[in-house]
Amino acid sequence: MKKVLKFIKDFIKAIFWFSFSKLAKFIPINIALILGSFMGKFKHYLSKRKNKIMVEQIKNLLNINDNKNLHKIIKRSNEISVLNLIETFYFPYLNNIDIEKFIEAHGLEFIDNEIKNNKGVILLLAHFGANQLCMAGLGYRNYKIYQLGSTPFDWHKLTGLKLSKLEKFVFNIKFNLEKHLPANFIYLENPTRRLIEILKKGNIVIMAFDGRAGSKWMKIPFFNKIMNISTGPFNLSRLTNTKILPIFMIRKSDNFHKMLILEPLKYKWDKNISKEENLKNYAIEFAKILENFVEKYPDHYANLIFEAIKRAPYDKIPLFDN
Repeated sequence: MKKVLKFIKDFIKAIFWFSFSKLAKFIPINIALILGSFMGKFKHYLSKRKNKIMVEQIKNLLNINDNKNLHKIIKRSNEISVLNLIETFYFPYLNNIDIEKFIEAHGLEFIDNEIKNNKGVILLLAHFGANQLCMAGLGYRNYKIYQLGSTPFDWHKLTGLKLSKLEKFVFNIKFNLEKHLPANFIYLENPTRRLIEILKKGNIVIMAFDGRAGSKWMKIPFFNKIMNISTGPFNLSRLTNTKILPIFMIRKSDNFHKMLILEPLKYKWDKNISKEENLKNYAIEFAKILENFVEKYPDHYANLIFEAIKRAPYDKIPLFDN
């Protein structure tokens, strides 16, 4: 029975992805976002089990005891997850949208200060809000960017889950939509040497703080949890003498976006402690910034926490220990 229900679920999902990927070019994005907002609210009322888990997690993470506020956060989180999905179908058409109106940009001067002297820069993001739109927010402002990413074929390597044919079909649609974003993608099979070359030529590389790709890991505190984080971005910064700039995408009340680029992380390498401790302290500085954003916008991260819990039994290295 479980296999039948999963097939039905996968079939409906495949139809949805295929249909919307074809329809998006005929529907203005502002209309699609209004539709997505209603769909998100409807999804909320259908997701009782998921909502219960997210309420519990956000309550424990942020020590929120106001049930009305908790349910408001989770309701908006469900809405945001659908809006993020709807925007994915518009990746091929974002070049026709007024990017200044769709994505406000703040802090571009921090990038400019680095690249004007032919220095590379690492933009470090979390799976927070519509994080993939950082590529559009920068690329359509004529910044040449490189994004470290993964292909649908990496999913099994990262999670140990074997995808069904319908799941592979959906992943391929998503993968092909993402390829329209204005970035040069570097996939997991590329060695670190390639990233070093890119940064030493004065380019911009976007990396994820909380992704599941990596070869070396470290444990850092995140509120009352322990996070497993790849050393990759921080070690790359060390190897190339490149600064790390945090970047966040905030969804505004009108469901358009505000992209925030913050000043470079300030951590200074300490010769009196080990390389591992230095990397950990460097990562903790970003984690503290992420904590501040999660406190202010918990609805932008609640869905990621739920997905991390759902994937934990399959991930080689789960995002959270506890």
